[in-house]
Amino acid sequence: MRQIAAIAPGRPFDHADARIDPATGERLLFDLDVTALDDAALEEHLPLTFSQDVGRERVEERVLDALGEGMASIEWHGCWPDDPDADSDGCPKYDGDQVVFHGDEAQHGGRWTEEHTVFVQVTEFGDLPRARRLAAHIGGEVLGEAQLGR
Repeated sequence: MRQIAAIAPGRPFDHADARIDPATGERLLFDLDVTALDDAALEEHLPLTFSQDVGRERVEERVLDALGEGMASIEWHGCWPDDPDADSDGCPKYDGDQVVFHGDEAQHGGRWTEEHTVFVQVTEFGDLPRARRLAAHIGGEVLGEAQLGR
């Protein structure tokens, strides 16, 4: 986590799952400096997430180097090209892809694996035929069952 913070200095981290203050019922935000926490203190707050808009430069290799054997995911959001044969239209809020490093589940909290998994995200409700066409467009195929994305 500290090495990832070095890649994206000053970027706010937050709890991956919402945490609620038991006294007030309000959502707790993560406002600590991950570089200043010792391992035990940092572990109490995992998993964490952060969001960073990046241009065309590639950050995957730097994240992988920092990640080592840990689990993480990177997501890119956009809008897939129009497909006149699709049952649904693309949506920038839900379309995109996600790479899960050392995992095979789109949601965090899955089991650790040696592999990395790429997910094609399509619309709020999913569209498996469209996901298959998008994967085929780049010479790939959809493997496994559909999963709820992040």
